[in-house]
Amino acid sequence: MKARSCLYLTFIFCFISASRSKKGKIVSGQIVDDKTFEKEFEYQVSVQNRGVHYCGGGIIGEYYVLTAAHCVMYKPGQPRKGVWNIVAGTNNIKNTLPSAMFAKVTQIIVPKEFFFEPDALGDQEPKNDLAILKLASSLNIGGNPNFVQLKLPEGPNVSYIGRKAVFAGFGWDESPVDFDRERNVMTRKTLVNVDNLKKIDVRILQPSSCRDAIALLFNDVNKNDDTILCGRADQILSNQGGACRGDSGGPLVVDGNTVIGILSTTPESCNESTEPSIYTKVSSFLHFIRSSIGLERLTRVQPTCTPTKGSQTPFCAIL
Repeated sequence: MKARSCLYLTFIFCFISASRSKKGKIVSGQIVDDKTFEKEFEYQVSVQNRGVHYCGGGIIGEYYVLTAAHCVMYKPGQPRKGVWNIVAGTNNIKNTLPSAMFAKVTQIIVPKEFFFEPDALGDQEPKNDLAILKLASSLNIGGNPNFVQLKLPEGPNVSYIGRKAVFAGFGWDESPVDFDRERNVMTRKTLVNVDNLKKIDVRILQPSSCRDAIALLFNDVNKNDDTILCGRADQILSNQGGACRGDSGGPLVVDGNTVIGILSTTPESCNESTEPSIYTKVSSFLHFIRSSIGLERLTRVQPTCTPTKGSQTPFCAIL
């Protein structure tokens, strides 16, 4: 499928299409003002390493945040170095609202099925890309009107195909690459995360579109993955854009507060008009999530969480 998609295009364009951003502000999105944040996005958090924004995340319990595993894991069994914390209750991570709360991460919990798989270009793509962060202090959701807990899907078989969801993030707000089609030259830009939360509406694509994206990524027409969702920003109909670096780990939400996906990878160019962004399908990991936050009993004994060398955050894997 990748070869057919690139048959009449240049090698550079194929490279951009196949490469994806894993640490993936939203390009061409809308800034979330204070009023909109308080009405729609009080579940949103910034996942930070040593006080610097790294990824997004969503509140799923008094002590728990849902994010992407690749954000906090260098490789299976080994967390990224640093001191992890979250910032909740604000739409600006520099000039925080009075409601903002900072909490230290004490545990990183990932499914034991999480791993990285090399794609057609040799880049490592995260699979089963989900993590739960346990916090040192309670968010006091019941007694604090500034925080909202996301709901989980009702079951593994609920379909969201064709639905419009919403996604928000603190990541880059312009493409990290420029492509000159006339000269066939791609250049990278040095960008940083922005402070304001931005949002986009996302259309959930048909499974066939998702299969095409995976086939292109891995150069394998038989490649398929039932644990992901593919989405495309509605805004690209009038302006190219989509999720970008720094948005990874953020929740994809329907019906106001039901999380159905966690952003895993985005197109390298952050342009979803050429290919969709890929989200980990939350409904495929309901038992993992519920057992991790104490809503279900574990089917196996939970491994003891122990610090990994070079990281001050304990690591723990759960079935």
